Amino acid sequence: MIKASFLQYASDILASTNSTLSWGKLVKYFNAKSVDYNVDIPHTSLTFPSTGLANKRTGFYENLVHFTPEQQFEILEELCDIYNEVAEVTELKGKLYAMYGGVKQNTAIAASAELVAETQSLLKDFPDADKQYNSGLDKITKGIYERNALDDLRLSLELLLKGVLNNSKSLENQRASIGEFFKVKNISPQIANMLWTLIDQYSKYQNEHVKHNDKINPKEINVILDLTTTFMKHLLQHV
Repeated sequence: MIKASFLQYASDILASTNSTLSWGKLVKYFNAKSVDYNVDIPHTSLTFPSTGLANKRTGFYENLVHFTPEQQFEILEELCDIYNEVAEVTELKGKLYAMYGGVKQNTAIAASAELVAETQSLLKDFPDADKQYNSGLDKITKGIYERNALDDLRLSLELLLKGVLNNSKSLENQRASIGEFFKVKNISPQIANMLWTLIDQYSKYQNEHVKHNDKINPKEINVILDLTTTFMKHLLQHV
């Protein structure tokens, strides 16, 4: 359960008088969540009531408390992501994860828990890659520094390839070495080519979005985590 005092604290920040989240936008957002979760909320009119409601912050809070803790977490997380350039909002998101991270449902790591755990076990012989991988996982778990988290995952994969293939090439220049590695391991060329195509597209995505400091779509974090972990597991199983 998320304490009422924290929900009020979050409401005061996200629906403050100076917030760009207008009453109309606020209610429109909550109405959509009300439909998604089949939850009745007290404030549904896009026009701020002339009587009976002190301010926008109170309306935000009174709508928020009608959702389950898991739904409240999702609402606060989504709104924090929308207004993540505001220092107070960034601090709020950090506290949300630090205090109530266990409330969140279907995190990228939770959804891939078995695959992640198996890969972590296999990575122990490659401490540099292991360190970066776990650094990325830690940031994803806390829900902050998404760009840095994906950078950690990319570096982890690059370090693992260097260790397994015994070279110092960048991720983008490993094609020939990967092909030779799988050939020695009696993996078909088609599988090797398939994996390289995925790695190539993965690398291009990282170069485009991560290295250039673009905002990361939170929904894409799960895909990148799964791809990184799958690449690593497949490599490590053939070492």
